Amino acid sequence: MSMNRKTELMIKGWIAENGLNINACNGGIVSIVQTIQRLIKRHQVQCVNSCNGEGIVKGQRYYNGVIDDYAKRTYGYSVKSAYIFEDETIFDAEIEKIQNRLKHECGRIGLVPEFQHDPRGATVKLNRKEKLAVNRTGTIKYNMPCTWLY
Repeated sequence: MSMNRKTELMIKGWIAENGLNINACNGGIVSIVQTIQRLIKRHQVQCVNSCNGEGIVKGQRYYNGVIDDYAKRTYGYSVKSAYIFEDETIFDAEIEKIQNRLKHECGRIGLVPEFQHDPRGATVKLNRKEKLAVNRTGTIKYNMPCTWLY
C-alpha cells in the first residue's frame, strides 16, 4: 500500500491536532494507520459474511447451512461448514481475532475501537483514549471524526 506525501502529512497533522501519541510509534505512524485501515475493512467483510451465512476466510469458502448437493452446487464443491463448535462459526472466530488486533494497534496511538456487528453501517468506531466521556447510560459521547480511515 503506498500513500502519497499529502495524505501522510494530513494524517500526521490530524493526529497531532487531536492530541494523540505520535511519538509512541517511533515514526511508524503511517504504517500503523494503514494497518488499522486494513483491519477495519477485514472486520467489515467478516461481519457481512457472518450476516449472510456464507463467505470466504483465508481462501476457503464456508457456509452456515447444511452442506448438501444444493449447497455444493451453489457455493462450490469445496465448500465447508462454517460451524467450529455448536454455536460458534468461523466468521465469529475471525471477527474476534481482528478485534484483538485492532485493539492492540489502536492502543499504540491512543485510540479505543468500539465494535458493532451490523454490517449496514460502520462496524468500527474509533474514540480518543484520553478524552472519553461516558454519559449516564454508559455510552461514549465524544467520537473522533475518523472518516479518512474508511
